[in-house]
Amino acid sequence: MLKARDIIPEKAEIGVGLALKDGNEYIFFLAGSRHNCPRGEMFFAGIGGHLERGENLVQCAEREAAEEAELEIEIKDSHPTLFISREGKIKNIQVEERIRPWILYKMVHPPGTPRAGQEYYIFIFLAGMKNVPGQLHPEEIGGLIALAPREVINSLQGKKKWRDFKRAGARVIAGGEKLSEETLLYPLGTARALATVLNSLER
Repeated sequence: MLKARDIIPEKAEIGVGLALKDGNEYIFFLAGSRHNCPRGEMFFAGIGGHLERGENLVQCAEREAAEEAELEIEIKDSHPTLFISREGKIKNIQVEERIRPWILYKMVHPPGTPRAGQEYYIFIFLAGMKNVPGQLHPEEIGGLIALAPREVINSLQGKKKWRDFKRAGARVIAGGEKLSEETLLYPLGTARALATVLNSLER
């Protein structure tokens, strides 16, 4: 079996994301002020970020959770790891790690972003929260929301107003001051990968 990092091309851009669970809900962050979202719209994604020099995947996940929401997390081992291609195809892969990622997502930076068209590999770990969220940095995170699995899956159908998410039981757990009933939400990165996996598990 290969180490997780050996599966992807050399010098590829690497990130780590969290499929963060609280009970039966998944926790996502809302785009902060520095993110370029269309007017009246906001993306949601899993807490995470770029892998820094000298750290491993788990260290990256723990650092990002602490930096972005003052969260202490418990990362869970997953087997097998699910690889999602840029076309959305899913296959099982075997990786040799002490704590194995649940998902490896090969995404492409969307149009309008600084790295538009470039590939980005996200290692996604299933994790739980050991404490409640602390201080958020509004330029990075506009809030934290909790969605049931069904609503995560439904987000693949297109942009939806926050009021429609709320009617299905979604809730804000931190921040969210700039989130209105009419704000259109859409999944990005880890959130989109998670929705793809959850949708496939229902079939």
